[in-house]
Amino acid sequence: MNMKIFNVVARFPGCSHDALIWQACNLRKAFDYGRKIHGDSGYPQELHLHTSYPTVSTGSAEEQYNAAHSRGRCVVERCNGVPKNRFRCLLKHRTLHYMPEVACSIINSCIIFQNLCVEGEIKWEDIDLPEEDILFNTVIE
Repeated sequence: MNMKIFNVVARFPGCSHDALIWQACNLRKAFDYGRKIHGDSGYPQELHLHTSYPTVSTGSAEEQYNAAHSRGRCVVERCNGVPKNRFRCLLKHRTLHYMPEVACSIINSCIIFQNLCVEGEIKWEDIDLPEEDILFNTVIE
């Protein structure tokens, strides 16, 4: 997996619910045309948006689906975590103290730079961290 990010919706405040953002996302329309996407429990179950089953029986097909779904979610979480570590302003506790339009531009710029790093094969591990940041790096590894 190259973990390149191909869609960003950065026009909502951080406290917005995933389902609200998904409803307004242009990418959602692309999935209406036969493509499928997997989401976590913050999203509604839809024809083209699959979430895990809330309760399953041991050994059932639903349990196997949930296990596969969980593995896929781990890739997504890592894909979200790498730019947050590379560009610390994206972290939850590092509030961007700018007008919303500027904050959205900063977020979009960070994702563009992240994709350039992916294309240039600049791995997260290749980045020199200041000594105080090394402990934080272990969170996503």
